Amino acid sequence: MAESTSQIYTPLNLQELFAQWGRQPDSRLYSCGTKIVKFQRGRRFVLPQKIISLEKIEELKRISRTERYLELGSMVKLNKILSLGRIVPELLRKFLELCETEAVRNLETLCGAIFAGASGHDLTGSTLSTPPESGFRAVRGAMCALGASYELRTASTSRWISASRYSNDLKNEFQNPDEILVRVRIPLEKWDWILCRKFRAFDRQGREEGYAAFLARVQNDTLSEVRIVFSGEDLLRDSYCEHMITGKKLPLSKEETKQFLERWKTFFNGVPGSPQFLTSRCLRFLYEAAVNFTE
Repeated sequence: MAESTSQIYTPLNLQELFAQWGRQPDSRLYSCGTKIVKFQRGRRFVLPQKIISLEKIEELKRISRTERYLELGSMVKLNKILSLGRIVPELLRKFLELCETEAVRNLETLCGAIFAGASGHDLTGSTLSTPPESGFRAVRGAMCALGASYELRTASTSRWISASRYSNDLKNEFQNPDEILVRVRIPLEKWDWILCRKFRAFDRQGREEGYAAFLARVQNDTLSEVRIVFSGEDLLRDSYCEHMITGKKLPLSKEETKQFLERWKTFFNGVPGSPQFLTSRCLRFLYEAAVNFTE
């Protein structure tokens, strides 16, 4: 029996991409394919019959910077971002360094990490019951903590949406299967204090792996802004907890810190299916961060 072959299309620009996609709507878009390499266990890789590769679209590889923003094309490799050095926000650099091996980062693109093999955007197949990848958790957490935005485009429309709103879209209300990610815009805001951690998984399913970020801005001995994000199987952020210490004079009293940690404990207890071990690690991380601002 003859083996089935895949048809691979390589458009050179977005116009060609959408034209080809319109002619072959059942085609799968290919950005980097790291997940298919990781999770297929057969002797041969199984690929869709029709593939549209984004590799040769130069517009998706552009990098630009203004005084306020860093803009990255969706096909920029994760290691390419790291090679840009200090123009990349510190939190994103640290999360990328922690998330994958150098070999995987040489292959994985922003598009691949942000969509994490979602159906229609990478060659992973939506039937694979695998946990979110490390690169997805790290990039999602960093983008939401930094207030990044995504440019999503169809053949006829273009729109921007915040990374936080897009990542928390559990009902897919803001997602369109006919869109592709074109650019990521990251604000170049200065944070006075940054603490980040990777929680490594000790279970086979990887449910305990996660990334934690604590960002603080201090002005006149006052915590003027705080952002705290946990990115694991779910993206967790509680604005009420952040506001509890925002605007407080430094150092915080021990009572203020205690109330802050108790509120977070209550928050984690209300998250359905949250592993107890991961919750304990998150609380230890918050304590480690809070003691830096406590009398």
